[in-house]
Amino acid sequence: MGLGRRLGDAPDHRCKPAGAPVLSIGNVRSGQRNAATNADVWSSDGGSNTLYDDSAPICPQCWMAYLAPIGKWSRSLTAPDQFRVPLAAAIREFPVPRRKLSMSSVVYNQLYGDGSYTESVGYWYERDDSFTKTLRKYAEAHALALDFEPGPPGRQNEVLVSASCSRHV
Repeated sequence: MGLGRRLGDAPDHRCKPAGAPVLSIGNVRSGQRNAATNADVWSSDGGSNTLYDDSAPICPQCWMAYLAPIGKWSRSLTAPDQFRVPLAAAIREFPVPRRKLSMSSVVYNQLYGDGSYTESVGYWYERDDSFTKTLRKYAEAHALALDFEPGPPGRQNEVLVSASCSRHV
């Protein structure tokens, strides 16, 4: 059974990372429209990202979607081992708090453009100076860019952390 019609207006009509023909997001079967396929396009509650319209290209082989505003292919997942091109070990193994995350899941992202991948991991955690120090040491040891953002009013005890790196594959 096919996944839908092929998209005619995608850049080069093919997925740059996988080299496969692409579909339009609107033609992906409803059972595959979920965060487990690509959380950058579809959220876990069934909603969709407004940066992607129904005509945006998506690859049925690697599930990366073309994000036209930045000219790159993107896929986000909560499972670090589900990417067609494996994430850099430093991103896959980035420390995560042992206790349950209060605000969100850990989200891994892979962007592809101009022959390289930019990969990241991010999540909210309860403020913990010792854990923050662990994250800083890990990022420094693995040459990761690291960003911390404080929680919004009413949630000042929470921190959003994101770590990223770029690499040619």
